[in-house]
Amino acid sequence: MMFWEHELMILFLFLCTILCQGVFGVETEEVKAVRGETLTLHTGIKEYHQIIWFYGPNDGKIAQCRQVNSSKSPSCWITDTLRHGVQIDNQTGSLTFINTSSELGGRYKLQIFNKSLMLSNKEFNVTFYEPLPIPAVHQLENSSCSQCVLQCSVNVTQATLSWYNGNRLLSSINVSDVNNNICVHLEGDVNDYRCVVNNSISNQTKPLSRSELCQSCAEAGQKRGHTALIFSIMMVMVAGALIVWRSRKNLQTGKKEVAHSYKNGGTGGSADEEENL
Repeated sequence: MMFWEHELMILFLFLCTILCQGVFGVETEEVKAVRGETLTLHTGIKEYHQIIWFYGPNDGKIAQCRQVNSSKSPSCWITDTLRHGVQIDNQTGSLTFINTSSELGGRYKLQIFNKSLMLSNKEFNVTFYEPLPIPAVHQLENSSCSQCVLQCSVNVTQATLSWYNGNRLLSSINVSDVNNNICVHLEGDVNDYRCVVNNSISNQTKPLSRSELCQSCAEAGQKRGHTALIFSIMMVMVAGALIVWRSRKNLQTGKKEVAHSYKNGGTGGSADEEENL
């Protein structure tokens, strides 16, 4: 078979496949990955005659492998669109993304021709998620000892943010640009509170105990008791100092009065004696 006849045969099979897909459809594999991690789209085969990868809604060709000579390894190449950060396995035709980004998400279509030029198809619907950070937790300023309120927030979208007490779910929200925090009222003696952010493929947890951010009423009352005790002691010391100072002042005043009285009494006795004489 001449080269152009071979290409026409492949084109004919390709058109037939498109028509069949319109009638029977193609099974699509959902692939989820974290942005920045390595991802491989596996073909699931070891031998082939030709492989073609397409990407996007317009099915633009991005990679191809072809068995030119059975005694040699297949010849593979990648288009300039995905040349950087993408590798293709010569033996299996699998695509590997070294440094993934959200822009690489979407539909990937794979066409496989075997040695008999029989065609099979696969599709991959790839979704990339942002890496999840550890949630941030802080105490609301208006909360008090009797009603401690903690707020958990996270700077990410396409995720769920939840509060747990032990294994019990307290509350949960779907994170968005306008709603990225959730509050919880701490109550009871259980200290096993944690805030969890998760999506379809990963999760991050911020564990904490009640004493980390909110004082218990007993602790606060104890501190208030210590403060009152110290204040009372200081008041007693001040009162004692005033009493001592007052006593000393009265004592000094009394001594002066006695001395003055004694002096006046001695002078009067001498005058009487002179008068009697």
